[in-house]
Amino acid sequence: MRTATQSPIIYENPPIDEIVCGTLFDSIKKLKSGHFGILWQKFRPDFPKIEDQNLVNPVPREDFENPDRLPLPRVWFIHRDDNELIQVQRNRFLHNWRKRQPNDRYPGYEKVVENFERYLARFQEFLVEEDLGHLVPKQYELTYIDLIPKGHGWENPGDLKKVFPNLLSLTEENIVLSGVKSINWQIILDLPNSLGEVGISIRNAQRISNKQEFIHVEFKAMSNHPYQPMRAWFEDAHNTITALFFNLVSDEIQEKFWGRKSR
Repeated sequence: MRTATQSPIIYENPPIDEIVCGTLFDSIKKLKSGHFGILWQKFRPDFPKIEDQNLVNPVPREDFENPDRLPLPRVWFIHRDDNELIQVQRNRFLHNWRKRQPNDRYPGYEKVVENFERYLARFQEFLVEEDLGHLVPKQYELTYIDLIPKGHGWENPGDLKKVFPNLLSLTEENIVLSGVKSINWQIILDLPNSLGEVGISIRNAQRISNKQEFIHVEFKAMSNHPYQPMRAWFEDAHNTITALFFNLVSDEIQEKFWGRKSR
């Protein structure tokens, strides 16, 4: 397999719709709803909006063992430009960059992961200041979501092989590609050096707002354990996802629609 690190590349207009950096940790048992207001003050100058959201799995035990107590929500801190998002629940801290407008420019992996580290450090300072304990990581995660709109190398789900020539040898199985109505494909691979796994999922979808059709491609890397230094794990996961994407999508589409070029 070719690797993007062997031949460094950049994209003038990458198809990235969202990237998420996160860590799962031992539940902060002493964290209460009132603490979120204190935490917000640390982020509020840049994240002036806040929302309560449902918990994501794995749900902290403290939030489902007592049926008479409402669970502590997952809280969103939303950046003033709406592109950045911080998510906090008792056992998870996530940072998202997301494309909200067609002309939004992806800031690059380095910028996103640096912001994640900075915001996580601020959260850890808050835990110490409020005597809530220390963060004990259990898992790291890195997710990329790419959207390939209709017209960027494909017109219907039967064009799957034009977009992903190395995905499956569908024609060798005598499948009539013109008859494909929907795509829902996924696979899980080991990360190198037993560092975890990365899931790849591909499906076709449509925006509710404008009915635009696109192919939704997601890469989700999860660590096996947190013993490797956090930044080192993110670098390895990022390089693996970059190489998988580089090999998965056709060269023509990468060059024509996303402006792929060597550094």
